[in-house]
Amino acid sequence: MMKSIEKLKKPLIDIMLNIISNGLPTIVLQLIVYPLVALKLGATRNDLFLVFMSVIHIIVASTSGSLCNTRLLLNSDYIQKQVKGDFNLIVFIFSGLNIIILIIVSIIYNSTDIIDIFMMVFLSLLWMARDYLIVEFRLNLNFREILYNNIVLVIGIILGIIGFNFCFENWRIIFIIS
Repeated sequence: MMKSIEKLKKPLIDIMLNIISNGLPTIVLQLIVYPLVALKLGATRNDLFLVFMSVIHIIVASTSGSLCNTRLLLNSDYIQKQVKGDFNLIVFIFSGLNIIILIIVSIIYNSTDIIDIFMMVFLSLLWMARDYLIVEFRLNLNFREILYNNIVLVIGIILGIIGFNFCFENWRIIFIIS
């Protein structure tokens, strides 16, 4: 009986760490960031903020998210065959696709300020890189490192909110700082 409890201990701790690490940024974003940004930007500008955040989420999830899942699935095959991954090339290609999509969406929504577009592209590429790099922790089943990473992310979000409220007044800075 004790042996079976011990066998379950690590997976249960990993599950809890994963829930906490994914929940922290989500809670901070949904309960603090989005309401503060909405209050500061007003209705029209907040709508554009939500559109661009949705586009960035979709792009990142469909590119780096898919790539991360593929890497997780194929990693043991790559190690076994002693093959160096071609994932960096794919990240580069997805980054180009990301840039093109964000520029097109910006033009469609008449947001043609070059600095805003640059910041949005930079934000999206940072987000892709973060998602892609965190896969290393998942490959090693290191859920504590994922939690630490997301704690740092939350601290960055809080610093970004401070920067947004007091200095920059550009919502992109919240996420770039984080």
